[in-house]
Amino acid sequence: MQGEHPLPQQASKSGSGGGSGMGSTFGTGGGGISMIALHFAGEQNHPMQFTTLPESDHPLVLLRPIEAADIPVWFNYLSLPAVYEHTSWKPQAPAQLEHYDNARAEHTPTSVFRLAIADRTSGAMVGSIGFHTVAPENRSAELAYDLSPAVWGQGIASHMVNRLVAWAHGHVGLLRVQATALNSNTRSMKVLERCGFQREGLLHSYRMVRGRPGDFWMYSHVEQSQ
Repeated sequence: MQGEHPLPQQASKSGSGGGSGMGSTFGTGGGGISMIALHFAGEQNHPMQFTTLPESDHPLVLLRPIEAADIPVWFNYLSLPAVYEHTSWKPQAPAQLEHYDNARAEHTPTSVFRLAIADRTSGAMVGSIGFHTVAPENRSAELAYDLSPAVWGQGIASHMVNRLVAWAHGHVGLLRVQATALNSNTRSMKVLERCGFQREGLLHSYRMVRGRPGDFWMYSHVEQSQ
């Protein structure tokens, strides 16, 4: 199960390709997650920043920063056909994921922001979730997530999407969280719709999918109190 992601070479740039879907992700709390503090430098009247991360109370998994030891594990399950077949993202080597390692990541207003979903008992990475295409001036970002097939069907994707979206609106101050799903990615569409995302329309030939143009559904979750 995997959502749409930015292309590896574009991952730290605002406006890069990639979206979210399924196939689908922070503070002290939530199973020993260490605090990360970033600043979303938005418009002067609407600064966006966070000093705590959302917590997961799912009985099976927790959230934590991505570490160097996670990269080979992550690459291995992302390389499974069941994970990548309904998305546009398929890294060709573990090195293409290394910039997600929290120790190496850029922490700028438009950086990709991603955490590991880890087994609560062993600490092993079983998924990831976060933002890319961050637009501070518009108070928006795009959601992306993925899960190892070993943990599909246990409500993890929906739980994490709900947690991240609530945190994005309530703590970070984002007005819009969007996500895209390849038109064959029915698992992702179901997760997004279950989590309150609205389908906005079909984007024709929106992104290349292993050499062929793919059509993607655009979804959004907009803060209603604004």
